[in-house]
Amino acid sequence: MNFNKIALIITLLCLSAISNAKSQLRDPETTRMISMGGAGVASILIDEAPIFNPASIIFFNQSTLRYQQTREELQDKSKDRTSSFEKGSNELLVLTDTSSAMKGGFAYSYQNTNAGKRKQFSLSFANNLGKKSGVGIGIKHSEEESNITNRTYDQIIIGGTHLHNKKLIFGFNIVDPVQVVDEYFSYRIGAQYTVSSTITLVGDIGSGDTKNFNKEMFTLLSVQLQTFESLFLRYGKFHNKMLNEKGQSFGFSWQGPKLALDYAVKSSEFISEESDTLLTDEKLLETSLGLTLLF
Repeated sequence: MNFNKIALIITLLCLSAISNAKSQLRDPETTRMISMGGAGVASILIDEAPIFNPASIIFFNQSTLRYQQTREELQDKSKDRTSSFEKGSNELLVLTDTSSAMKGGFAYSYQNTNAGKRKQFSLSFANNLGKKSGVGIGIKHSEEESNITNRTYDQIIIGGTHLHNKKLIFGFNIVDPVQVVDEYFSYRIGAQYTVSSTITLVGDIGSGDTKNFNKEMFTLLSVQLQTFESLFLRYGKFHNKMLNEKGQSFGFSWQGPKLALDYAVKSSEFISEESDTLLTDEKLLETSLGLTLLF
C-alpha cells in the first residue's frame, strides 16, 4: 500500500469521525427552561407553549409577548483543540393568545451557533380535556444550515398536561414523532411537585431513541424557590446523552402584574469526546435574558 492510499484512508476516517459527532442544534429554550436545566414539561408555562409543551397554555387567561436573547461561548479551551469554536447567539420572540377556547401561541427563533444556523417558526394550539387536563399540538417550520442537515423541513410537536391534585402535575411531549429529521426526534414525561408554598421540584426523563432508551436518554432535574411574592430562584442539573452534554444551571425570575423578567446561566460539559469539535475538558457557558409583557 503506497503513501497516497494510506493518506486517503486516514482522511476518510477523519471525515467519518466528524460527520458522526453529536454537535447538533438544540431545540429553542426560554430563559426559564435554561435556568431549570431544560426540565419543566409538566410545569404550567405560557411562553414555552409554542416550542415545548403546547398543552400548558390552557390554564392561563392572560396573553403574552416575549423577547429574549441567549449567548453561548466556550470556556476552559483545551490545549488539544485543533479547530475553532464560534461564539453563538439565539433570539426568541413569542406571542401567545388565550382570548378564545382554542388557546395557542406563535414563536420565531433564530439560532447562530458553532453547530450551525436555523430559523424556526412555531405555531401551537391547545384545548381542554376536562377541568384538569389538556392536550396541544404545535407545527414547526425550520430553515437550517448545520452539521445535521442543510434544508427546509416541517415537524410537529405533541404535548399533554394533567393536574393530578394541588401539589402534583404530570406532563409529556413528543417532538417530531414522524422523524422528519431523526436527530431531533425525542419524547419525554415529567412531573412537578409542590413541596411547600416556597419550594417546587421538577423532573423530566426522556430519550431520542425508541429501540434503545438508554442510548440517548436524558434526565433533567430542577428546584424552584420562591423567596418573595414575586421573585423566584431556580437551580437545574442535567445529564443528556442525546445532546452529549451534562452540567448545571441557575437563574431567577421576577414576576409583576404586567411585566416579567428572567435571567439564566447554564454551564455544560461534554459526556464523551467524539471528534475535535467536542472535547471533554471544555465547558460551554450560556447566558440568557428574557422580558415578557402580560396583557
